[in-house]
Amino acid sequence: IELRPAPASLLLLSQPSHSLSHLHILMAAAANQDKQRRQLILAIFLLVLASQSWRCCSAGYGSGQEADRVVFLPGQPRSPQVSQFAGHVTVNKRNGRALFYWFFQAQSQPSHKPLLLWLNG
Repeated sequence: IELRPAPASLLLLSQPSHSLSHLHILMAAAANQDKQRRQLILAIFLLVLASQSWRCCSAGYGSGQEADRVVFLPGQPRSPQVSQFAGHVTVNKRNGRALFYWFFQAQSQPSHKPLLLWLNG
């Protein structure tokens, strides 16, 4: 049998003159720990809830074209005059091959302008 010394909190309670004040301090500390534990659980719950909400919204963001829209790039104006799209076009799914593209829509009459395709490499 291994004998261990009593915790300091029990030693303080064993002294009659300090027992009530130390009991009050211990109860207040326990209540504070319980409050911190509840706040931590609430913070984790809200974080999980927010991440799931974002996931639901991003999944329904739009198909194909809108998902590839470039809204802002550093050094560009906040509202560029042309629509831009960037992404990858799969050319060999089995081997994981894809080509990167960046599409700039024509500023005027985009439906009547020719499409230029430039591939490097």
